[in-house]
Amino acid sequence: MATEPATTQDVPTVDSRWWYVVAATPLVFVVTWILGIWFFGLALFSVGLGGGEPFLFGPVAIVAVFVALFVGLLVTAMLVLFPVAIYLDAEAVNRAGVGWQPDSILYALVAAVSAVATGFTLAVPLALYYLWQRHEHVGVP
Repeated sequence: MATEPATTQDVPTVDSRWWYVVAATPLVFVVTWILGIWFFGLALFSVGLGGGEPFLFGPVAIVAVFVALFVGLLVTAMLVLFPVAIYLDAEAVNRAGVGWQPDSILYALVAAVSAVATGFTLAVPLALYYLWQRHEHVGVP
C-alpha cells in the first residue's frame, strides 16, 4: 500500500519576510569591509604613495563622500533593523508551529548586543546560524 506524498497544504508555512533582513546582515558586513579597504586605498593614494591628486579634491572625493554617507546610513539602519527583524521572524516561526521554537527575545537581545558591541562581527555568525536553523525546520531560505 503506497502512501500519498505530502502536499503543500500539509506543510505549515511561516508568514514572514523578515528573514530577508537577517540574510542581508552578512552582506552588509562584507560590503562595509570592502568599502573600508577601498577608503584605506584612497587615503594611501592621497598622501602621495600613488602619485595622484590629493584625496580631498576632485571627483574621487565627491564619490567617496556619497559612498561614505550611503554606507553610514545602511549600517545605522541595520543596527536597528537586525534585532527587530530576527525577533519578528522568530515570532512568526513560533506561531507557525513548524517544530522549532526559537527564543525570539534571546535572539533579539543577542542580535542587538552583537551588532552594537562588536560592529556586526558576531552578528554575522548569529545571522548565519539563525538562517541555517530556519532552513532546517522551515525550508526557507
